[in-house]
Amino acid sequence: YTNQIADRIRLRGGYVGENADFYELKIDNNGLFYIGDNVTLSQCRLLTHDACLCKTSGCVRMAPIFIGNNVFIGADAIVLPGVKIGDNCIIGAGSVIAHDIPENSIVVGNPCKIVCRFDEFVEKEYERISTSKPVEKDCTLQDFQSKYEKYKYVVIKKDMYQQFISGKAGNS
Repeated sequence: YTNQIADRIRLRGGYVGENADFYELKIDNNGLFYIGDNVTLSQCRLLTHDACLCKTSGCVRMAPIFIGNNVFIGADAIVLPGVKIGDNCIIGAGSVIAHDIPENSIVVGNPCKIVCRFDEFVEKEYERISTSKPVEKDCTLQDFQSKYEKYKYVVIKKDMYQQFISGKAGNS
């Protein structure tokens, strides 16, 4: 799926960098995108057009979207035309991005607001991960309801997460 979307953007003149992952991405059918390296777009929408005055003026406004390197955009976020998102940013789920986001920012909300710097967030999360014992075996919903109920979050290694979401976890 990621390759199909990337190829479609490139075919229409846009740019997609290395190691980009797209999960159920909704985009306009044009090439007005610059998507950097190490980007994850998860069930979000990228709009390069604004047709709010189309019926009255006969015009549609269009502007490219620029997404820097090392950016994660969460589920149901909406990026509006002409927005530039700097390097090292995390956009929270459900956020509406109507203005440029400076590099090294964590933003959430509608309209989105900066809540902290990327490096602060990473340091805090790495500390949380380093003090948590990762789950070492397959997990099921019952495991979470019984063994892990006292935790708000548990740490699961990436390969186990892939198995979990594919439905192959808990079968060993």
